[in-house]
Amino acid sequence: MSNKGSSASYYPEDYQAARASFIAAAASTGALHQSFVVNDSCNHIEEQPLTIDVAELGQGNDLVVVSSGLHGVEGYFGSAVQLALLDRFETGNLPGRLLLIHAVNPWGFHHSRRVNENNIDLNRNFRSDGFGGAPEGYRHLNGFLNPQRLPSAIELFGARAVAKIIRHGMSSLKESVASGQYEFAQGLFYGGAELSQSALLMAANMQRWVGNARKVLHIDLHTGLGRYGQLRLLCGNKESAASRDWYEQTFSHETVESLTANSGTAYPVNGQFGDWLQSQFSGIDYRFIGAEYGTYSVLKVLDALRAENRYHFYGNPQSNDYVNSKRTLIECFCPADVEWRRQVLSNAVSVVEKGARAL
Repeated sequence: MSNKGSSASYYPEDYQAARASFIAAAASTGALHQSFVVNDSCNHIEEQPLTIDVAELGQGNDLVVVSSGLHGVEGYFGSAVQLALLDRFETGNLPGRLLLIHAVNPWGFHHSRRVNENNIDLNRNFRSDGFGGAPEGYRHLNGFLNPQRLPSAIELFGARAVAKIIRHGMSSLKESVASGQYEFAQGLFYGGAELSQSALLMAANMQRWVGNARKVLHIDLHTGLGRYGQLRLLCGNKESAASRDWYEQTFSHETVESLTANSGTAYPVNGQFGDWLQSQFSGIDYRFIGAEYGTYSVLKVLDALRAENRYHFYGNPQSNDYVNSKRTLIECFCPADVEWRRQVLSNAVSVVEKGARAL
């Protein structure tokens, strides 16, 4: 990392602090900055606008895109990486042209939710083939995943979840539960009934942002899946074998996985941001990869998501339990552990630098 700041200094206290730091850092580098207000219907109750902020800087025919906060609460980590990248660019350590998309889901970031104001998981929302339905396995598990009541003192979630894993197998359960569903609007991993405003903003602006770039490497920052502190680079459905080879040569064979394999960290996803982007830019070499950094076990993260979702719909926002569910969710996606934060931030900046030079 640069001498400009320690790793801890890049991590924001909340969305508004992250946005202010991003705008200030973009101005310091001389970047072209734009803000796009999201959720017009909700902003009358917010103290300040909720926006997707974009910084464009550098020159060249090849473009590196780094996006953050597609899953709102993951923006704590993603924003830190983007601030560190702006620092690196200002000191001349990043070559070429760089596009940073900050807080794709600003409402979720601001309210410490993984989803947006309509409970939509944005990485299940980028669909061009209609919305509707749910995996049969999800329908069977809906009562377990989304109880319509507050958590009780004795949930026994872990034991019940382990029993279901033994019965159905982890790979099958991951695909059934997390691949995306469009039937249970208050449920986990809900992909929506139409394109979200964030998706519409991406559709309206990505062509202009990409411009005449001949090659694009898009790195979408995520946390919460995989072993603690471990990086997995997740390739989408539309990546070619040649692109997969390029990823493995650039970053290492051990870190690269396919979302279609369903045999490692990842699992198939419907309505994925990367698949949608690659269909929009089929005429150029548009490479998209999810940089996923592990935190806690799958069961711990799912338990936190399940509890926070229930408090959101059935709880009192002023209660300690409600507030604690948010804190637990933040911890699951951005651990307070100083060493985890230092390690993953340094690694993510290195991934972008390697990608930029290899492109």
